[in-house]
Amino acid sequence: DAQEHVQKLKAFENYLASCGVDYALFGTGSMKSLDQLMAEVYQNRECTLDEIPQTSGQGGVELLRTVSLVQVSLVVEVFRQRRILTSSEQYLDDGRRRKISQLMVHKKRAGEAWQDAMRRGLQERLGVSPAVQEACFRWEEDAVEYAEAVKWSQGFPIRTQYKVWTISVSVVDTSSPHLADLGLPAGNSFVSREGKLGPGRRGRLHVWCWTPMEGE
Repeated sequence: DAQEHVQKLKAFENYLASCGVDYALFGTGSMKSLDQLMAEVYQNRECTLDEIPQTSGQGGVELLRTVSLVQVSLVVEVFRQRRILTSSEQYLDDGRRRKISQLMVHKKRAGEAWQDAMRRGLQERLGVSPAVQEACFRWEEDAVEYAEAVKWSQGFPIRTQYKVWTISVSVVDTSSPHLADLGLPAGNSFVSREGKLGPGRRGRLHVWCWTPMEGE
């Protein structure tokens, strides 16, 4: 119930504070809420938190968040020009606006293959069903690129290890009526909804643009 959730959230906050995380930053600026991190760790199994020695060398521990991502380079040809789908901003469940510039990125859950995470991301973030993906998109599984990096997260005040699978996906049927919500075939900007909107419901709106590719 609601009271139990509040108690769990407070316990989680205390744990983060004991590891040196500035929990006051959650839900400010471009940072996501504490509730979103807790859901990511325990409910959705989309990341892990590990205690590691402080990088300052002063003793004690700090947290390292590890998250696996599938990054989709979705490419389409519009008026003889290749364009790539990028997200320019997001609107969070509390109404805050986050300015970003990135490809379609989706978190891979524990034990999930990157192919399944990609298909789930295309459905949850863009509203494209698996059947439409199969009919209108093409990708080469052996062309996937993998990389790792450790840096501060833009969404949470925690150092994060990113494990990223990047795959190029081509739109092969721009005239399909199932892709009209993606601004096709004209290559218009569009908005998609992920999850349920409303305070505390963890949903969000994504603003997308079909950006001309460099050198085109």
